[in-house]
Order: sequence, then C-alpha cells, then structure tokens
Amino acid sequence: MAALRKSGAAVKSTGNGDVIMPCTTVLAGKLATNDRSTMIARTDDGHFDEKKLI
Repeated sequence: MAALRKSGAAVKSTGNGDVIMPCTTVLAGKLATNDRSTMIARTDDGHFDEKKLI
C-alpha cells in the first residue's frame, strides 16, 4: 500500500484492513483519435460486487 501511495494512485482504506482502489474509465470519440475510431477502456480495481437485476 505504501508503494501505491508513492505512485500517486488513489487509495482508500475501509478501516477494517481492506483497501479500495477506484475504477478508471477512458473514453475517446471520433474527433479525438487519428483514425476516427472510438475507444472505451475500463478497469475495475476494487472488490467484486455481484450485480443483480430485479
């Protein structure tokens, strides 16, 4: 965790020893890329949370 703090990564502690790192999303539209493609990238750095639709 000390290495993450030194790197500048956003790190939060839950107080019970768990570490939460936020998700990151990068979006680029047609006018932002050289070949006019669109890009979407996402990382989920935290714990798994099961999603349920009811």
